[in-house]
Amino acid sequence: MLPEKAESMLEELLRYVKLLIHHHIILGYGGNISFRVLPKGDLILITRHGTLLELLEPKDFIPVRLSEKQCKEASIEYPTHRLIYLKTNMNVIFHVHSTAAIVLSLRHKEGDVIKPLDEEGKILINEIPIVEAPAGTIELAEKIVQWVIKGRNVVLARGHGIFVAEEDIKGAYIKTCAVERSLRVLVLTKILDALEGVTS
Repeated sequence: MLPEKAESMLEELLRYVKLLIHHHIILGYGGNISFRVLPKGDLILITRHGTLLELLEPKDFIPVRLSEKQCKEASIEYPTHRLIYLKTNMNVIFHVHSTAAIVLSLRHKEGDVIKPLDEEGKILINEIPIVEAPAGTIELAEKIVQWVIKGRNVVLARGHGIFVAEEDIKGAYIKTCAVERSLRVLVLTKILDALEGVTS
């Protein structure tokens, strides 16, 4: 039986997930989501391994204690979610395999930093560091959490997608939308620049 607070957070989370689907930021199985039941607490709810995010329901989340180093039922990215919660005060994590993020990440290498061109991106995100490691590994978790500790709570895993860590669900949603919008702007700008070069 989940605490009443967890149930209300799930309802809020599902509303924002529907909006991410509407904006084509979540596609199919693309990603995983978790949140702390209580701020600074050790109980989280995280999506199950193999969850179809486009049809996300409350039953797709499982409770896990952060003292558990492994959880076979949870998303393969549990190590990253767990380490962020253990090392920071963040309460919500969105990981999405959004198209613009993956496309741009493949045009960069680990250690690069992408800077948004749009004003909202400059204000909300400022810069997006790129890391590279196999999905679901401690190596990936450690690389991402190093940036989150430094205050960069939007990190792009090369060829894999965005990780957004925030203090609340709404904040995570806003940052996820902002980063994907900024990356779409960058992709479209590069396309237009290339077309102008061809036609000039």
